[in-house]
Amino acid sequence: MPRPGRLLVRLQSFAEEPLTCRLTPRFPVTDPWSADFLGTPAAPLHPAADGSLPVPVPRLGTTAVSLAMGVTLPKTWLAGASGSLP
Repeated sequence: MPRPGRLLVRLQSFAEEPLTCRLTPRFPVTDPWSADFLGTPAAPLHPAADGSLPVPVPRLGTTAVSLAMGVTLPKTWLAGASGSLP
């Protein structure tokens, strides 16, 4: 589960070879990280010149991207998503 204020995008590939998927969020995001399928951060991702995030995806595998939302949401909005706040 992603932490409050973060978004986890999961990707799955049925391709026979590794590939790079370009993720282009249509809303402000910061602090992009590649992650495992459960959201554990692995390595920072660096946006391309066009603003997309190149994400390596293994052959016949899964990966994820963890993004911090670029806007600050009121804590009352986030409470419903996580069930509790620190």
